[in-house]
Amino acid sequence: MNKNILLNFVRGLSEVDFDSGLPYYKKINVRLINLFCFVNVIELLIALIPITIYGSGYTVITLIFLFNFLVPVFFNYIKEYKISKAYLVYSNLVLIEVFSFVFRRTGIHNFLFEFLCIVAFIMNNARSVILYYFIIVASIICYEYYDDTVPFIPMQDYNYEVFPILNIIIAATSVFLVIFYARRLNFRILQNLDFTRAELKTSREKIVHSNNLLVKANKKLGELLKVHSKELLAYKRAIDESIIVSVIDKEGTIIEVNEPFCKASKYVREEVIGKNHKILNSEDHSEDFYVEQWQTISEGNIWRGDVKSKGKDNTFFSVDTIIIPMFDDHHKLEKFLSLGLDITEEFNAQETLNAQREFYEQIFDNLPMEVVVYDKDLKYLYINQQAITDGELRTWLIGKTDFDYCKYRNRTMELAERRLEFFNRAIEEKREVSFLDVLQDPESPEKKKYILRKTYPYFEDGKLKYMIGFSTYVTDLVEAQEQLTTQRNFYQQVLDNVPLEIAIYDHDFKYVYVNKQSVKDDKLREWLIGKTDYDYCVYRNRNKEIADKRMKNFMQAIKEKRTISFMEVINDNTTKQTIHMMRNTFPYFENGALKYMIGFSSNVSEMMEAEQLKDNYIKTIEELAFLNSHKVRRPVASILGLMNVFDKNITPADFTKLKEYLTTAAEELDGFTKEASDYISQRHIQINKKPNPN
Repeated sequence: MNKNILLNFVRGLSEVDFDSGLPYYKKINVRLINLFCFVNVIELLIALIPITIYGSGYTVITLIFLFNFLVPVFFNYIKEYKISKAYLVYSNLVLIEVFSFVFRRTGIHNFLFEFLCIVAFIMNNARSVILYYFIIVASIICYEYYDDTVPFIPMQDYNYEVFPILNIIIAATSVFLVIFYARRLNFRILQNLDFTRAELKTSREKIVHSNNLLVKANKKLGELLKVHSKELLAYKRAIDESIIVSVIDKEGTIIEVNEPFCKASKYVREEVIGKNHKILNSEDHSEDFYVEQWQTISEGNIWRGDVKSKGKDNTFFSVDTIIIPMFDDHHKLEKFLSLGLDITEEFNAQETLNAQREFYEQIFDNLPMEVVVYDKDLKYLYINQQAITDGELRTWLIGKTDFDYCKYRNRTMELAERRLEFFNRAIEEKREVSFLDVLQDPESPEKKKYILRKTYPYFEDGKLKYMIGFSTYVTDLVEAQEQLTTQRNFYQQVLDNVPLEIAIYDHDFKYVYVNKQSVKDDKLREWLIGKTDYDYCVYRNRNKEIADKRMKNFMQAIKEKRTISFMEVINDNTTKQTIHMMRNTFPYFENGALKYMIGFSSNVSEMMEAEQLKDNYIKTIEELAFLNSHKVRRPVASILGLMNVFDKNITPADFTKLKEYLTTAAEELDGFTKEASDYISQRHIQINKKPNPN
């Protein structure tokens, strides 16, 4: 809560009297200047406390700088942004240089570095920044030379131990806050840029898709026009014979009429050609009626309405008229085409209504979806052929409800009740409502049909007049989604039972998937999603170096774009065991950018112990071979040498000596045998003894 208040306060300070019409980069400059000035004002006000305590003429300098930092904010407030920037940069440069030479060794010259950093942020021209840099470097060199060559006379009322440090703190704090704020602005700009790029990519894909659809539609339209060209000619002939047609010029003079016109008006063609259209005026319409009509068509717009006219025999006839402006090749208004339908008799009006109804029904019947219309009592008014192909059933269903239809089809009433529930929701919320219907396939009872239904209520004078329904079969889509879910569950089971630890990270190295071999605890596995290896090490109370080592290998894999393998030794504080893990990690890129980091690991602790056991046995054999060469071969050689004596004639005395030699050799051999047996027993105990994990 306090953090948000502070951020809002800083944001408010940086946007004092912000001009929303500024370009974005200039807004950033204004924010940085305002923020820098307010930060320095606050710091200087705080600095007045130790200045007052210790007492110094430095109070005057502080007040001068306070005023100097408020002036740029004032210029920004009155929207003089260039003056504000120039004043901030050059006035403070002059003040700092003057006070640095006047009040030597007070640390005021450190503010030159502060302003060099700020200039790098707010100046748009690189040459200005470089020029400012050389000015500051030259000023510092001059200051150092002046300080070395001119004798220094300390001021009596100035504390040379406290105030230089205070100046450094003020300069460093200002630079830190401005850099921190600029970094936040840069991060926000990058986020907006990424979002804009994603939107542009999505829009481009939609445009390409729409363009493909338009190309296909245009091709299909061309084919339809070619197929129905004869029908269009027949329609034209029918219009010429049944529609009242007249053509008038821009002055209202009749220049062409057709036979229906003559039949309705009782005039012969030659009697009306060259005459003004006012000869048909029945005086039944007001002057404003004709003014509005003429103004509409003179502006190039189509006019539509019912016109009551007077014929040659003073009889009246009514025509449903449409007047269409016609233009020449230069798109200049040339004449008007009047098309009309005689609606004098009710029969003709009914015929027109039927023709229109048939026209729209043809369109609805050929739409690739089911279309139904209900009345205010939710009874069927219209059903297209896609919904019900049986014409007799369609006729029977008019005036019936969904309950009647379910009863006729021997379907459960829950289906009609469910539709009624969605109808009521659409009426209550006055919006389109979508729902999914699941029906048994009559051709294959074991299969299901999925239909996406959309209902739209149409109101007139605040009351429901029609309920319009559109339906589309989505069985293939639903089955594809189910197959996708089944396939995903299958792969999930496989990955969870693979004898490897598998983990997948996103581009920020946060977990997006961990299999059960890695973390058997379901709650811990769910908690780990979105966390990093550092979070997991803290949770497991493990050394942070493990996460550092993994991150190092991740970076190497990304840099070299290949699989990296490494050994990881974990001292488990829970089981008090040392675990050896062989880690393998490889990066997955998409469009040149890292998308996933995939890792798989195997526990090689038993293999490491087997290798150690093998090494111990080899060492034991080597030691036994050594003992054999030094303690076995000598007594055996002695025995073999003495055995040769038996081939010669020996005296009893020699035999006694020979017996002593054999006894000594046998005792030595027996002693070695005991030593070897004890040694092997001790080595066996050492090899099988578990190593201390610590």
